[in-house]
Amino acid sequence: MGTKPIIFCSYAMTLDGKISTADRSGSAFSSKEDRLRLEMIRARADAIVVGAETVRREDPPFHLRDDTLIQGRVSQGRPAQPTLCVLTRSGHLPAGSRIFRQTVQPVLLAGPDPRLPRGMDSTPEKGLAGLHPGPGHSRLGVMAGITSVVELMAELERRGFRQILVEGGGNINAQFFEASLVDEVYLTLCPLILGGATAPTPADGPGLPFDRRLRWRREHLDTVGGEIFMHYVRKA
Repeated sequence: MGTKPIIFCSYAMTLDGKISTADRSGSAFSSKEDRLRLEMIRARADAIVVGAETVRREDPPFHLRDDTLIQGRVSQGRPAQPTLCVLTRSGHLPAGSRIFRQTVQPVLLAGPDPRLPRGMDSTPEKGLAGLHPGPGHSRLGVMAGITSVVELMAELERRGFRQILVEGGGNINAQFFEASLVDEVYLTLCPLILGGATAPTPADGPGLPFDRRLRWRREHLDTVGGEIFMHYVRKA
């Protein structure tokens, strides 16, 4: 199939390395500038991978809203929106989530449960975004039998996705790092402290031993206001 897909992570973190508060209630701490840059990073992607816990706790939107970026994709012969892929072991997702209410972005639910998406907390109401599974409702897809991020990436590659953005949370990021799958990192450093021993970090999970540490080369650094925007590429 040629070269492997490019996988890149994007996240904003505090000066003490947190991506949310300990109770997971405060992740929207970056600036408007950071949100604009995230939109541009999303526009690069063919698919966006996110964990179900992020959808359940934060309910963020993932679709592009900037008309210039959307038209730029279309002019390149690409879909107007990157496909959103939600990695979920249980399949339990609130049917009222923004990802199901929006009407423009294809959504794939990926996980080990062959009953997906019947495991959703409730069924989306008729007419919501054409998101019902089944004939004539192609905006919601299912990838059952996915038990690891390695399997997920193999399936996304098989389906033709070449640029893949991983947006977390920390446990999902960690799985990609631990599998040595990430090629690039976009990082925004925000000037605040949240603290908390249990507050999520950009890469949670069991962690890597020192002899498997991942090394990176800085490609770009930019400062706007109190924030520092960085782009790193994995060293060979």
